[in-house]
Amino acid sequence: MAGHTATPAQLQSQTLTHRPSENPASVRKQDFCEAKTSAASFCEAKMRLPSGNRVSTKQKQKLQNPNTLAKPFQTASQPTRHNEQPMNKHLLPLVLMTAASIVSAAPTPNNEITRRADTTVLSQQHNAYTFHTLDIKDSQNRPHRIFVGIPKAAPPTRGFPALYALDGNALLEYLAPDRLKLPPEQLPVLVLIGYPTELRFDTAARAYDYTPPDPQGKTMPDQLTPERSNGGAPPFLKFILHQVRPQIDRLVRTDPHKQTLWGHSYGGLFVLHTLFNEPQAFTRYVAADPSLWWQNGLMLQYAEPFFRRPPPSNLSLTIEKSGTNDNKRPANPQQAAILSRREAVTRAVPPDSAKQLAERLRQHGLQVQYRHHADLTHGGLLTESFEQTLPEAAK
Repeated sequence: MAGHTATPAQLQSQTLTHRPSENPASVRKQDFCEAKTSAASFCEAKMRLPSGNRVSTKQKQKLQNPNTLAKPFQTASQPTRHNEQPMNKHLLPLVLMTAASIVSAAPTPNNEITRRADTTVLSQQHNAYTFHTLDIKDSQNRPHRIFVGIPKAAPPTRGFPALYALDGNALLEYLAPDRLKLPPEQLPVLVLIGYPTELRFDTAARAYDYTPPDPQGKTMPDQLTPERSNGGAPPFLKFILHQVRPQIDRLVRTDPHKQTLWGHSYGGLFVLHTLFNEPQAFTRYVAADPSLWWQNGLMLQYAEPFFRRPPPSNLSLTIEKSGTNDNKRPANPQQAAILSRREAVTRAVPPDSAKQLAERLRQHGLQVQYRHHADLTHGGLLTESFEQTLPEAAK
């Protein structure tokens, strides 16, 4: 949909909150440890570093060993070794914090789900995008946070291509200037649909929003975490089409013929739900590792009415599948239990169910591409798929 450009001030008159350049680091509490000079004491810093920084288990054990850290820090009662200068007391807190932060940099196996989102891209100078943050409540008064990236380039005659992506909080870190090397002319408008949370994922909210209801149109308990509900995909799709998209079109003009919807895991389910129920809502669909095992393969049943209708024209679908499992068990017992249940329920559908679905849709007349990433885990495919979709959505 094309629309006129509006200023942030005009947007604030709508039923939403617009924050063009909020700096999360300025409002986030950071706990620093108190340095102690005793050779027997060691502080554990609660600082969070980017997930790319990793240390080995042996290095971590060495750093956590008080005897290892004590050597440079001689107390007044301890003699200084020959040719060894005592450390400046003003440098002690800095050294302790640095060592402890290295220890904390090693992520636990499950912290890709539970760690904080890296939102620094929203407040730093960016070479390709200008970012805006929209807080919008849906028809059920549930809050959503939309991160909008507008390319720093002259808009095409028909408007920018647009990429609507789920799990928006988790995707921000992949847009850092030192990571995103594409020029703005080769990028789409970004509509990253997330939630007002400090974490990468709001697992309860996405479990509801991204999944269809049962065959009677009612909500149902989540198969992996029964205290969560499934079944909110229909109102969530209406929210995107009738509340989010109009606000985007007030910010920037987009090309109605170049609209991509991307989702991973449960988000991939939502992509398929949208394709099967409102195929003309987008022109390109990307389902990365869709959870086809969900509710014992219910989405495969929901696909059947789609096959009884003529195939929509001028649409394309990409289905991607990971090919390897992460053998690390989460340290968190709750996450470990969820993973065990997930491994059990995935057996409800054949291992090649995604490939089979792609082939059926291709035979039905849809433009379908199937990608199998043999060397990627389920979580690793989120990164790979999104980064690959970015330039494709701009074409």
